[in-house]
Amino acid sequence: MKKTLMALALGLASTSAFAVDGKGEIRFEGKILDGGTCPIDIIGAGPGAGVVSLGTNFRPTDFPSAGTASAATGFRLAINDSGAGCSIGTAKVKFTFASEDGDTGAGEYYAIKPGYGRASNIGIEILDRDNDRVKPSIQSKEFDISDTNKVIDFTARLVSTQNTVEPGLINANVSIVADIN
Repeated sequence: MKKTLMALALGLASTSAFAVDGKGEIRFEGKILDGGTCPIDIIGAGPGAGVVSLGTNFRPTDFPSAGTASAATGFRLAINDSGAGCSIGTAKVKFTFASEDGDTGAGEYYAIKPGYGRASNIGIEILDRDNDRVKPSIQSKEFDISDTNKVIDFTARLVSTQNTVEPGLINANVSIVADIN
């Protein structure tokens, strides 16, 4: 049996990285599910549901060359089977992540929101529990799940895509699709 799940707006955020004096930002968030049978709960190290904070104390010099990465921050994806029509049993799941702003670094990383006051030349890397990179818009490897084991661990980190990183805010919204077989 194949089920597709989607939860929008996994916010990978570092809202005050490279602080700019005298400016602020309000971030509005919400969620609209696509009608899949089982929602995905995002358990992150952030200020709210679905938010993963990647840190706030970075400087451009922390990323001296392309490919330099920050420390990784853990987050978990839990398949919520409490709703009607959602039954997992024993199955395998593959995840596909996609940034609403595309990819960067030759397709290796998730792009952050561009614009005035935003950091540039940096992307977000998502790693699975085995530390394997999960590339944008490409399915991850399979993970075993069951009625008693519905949580998969991931990490995310910032990675410079050029030799010079420009300071600014870092936000990205990443959609998640889980394919259960």
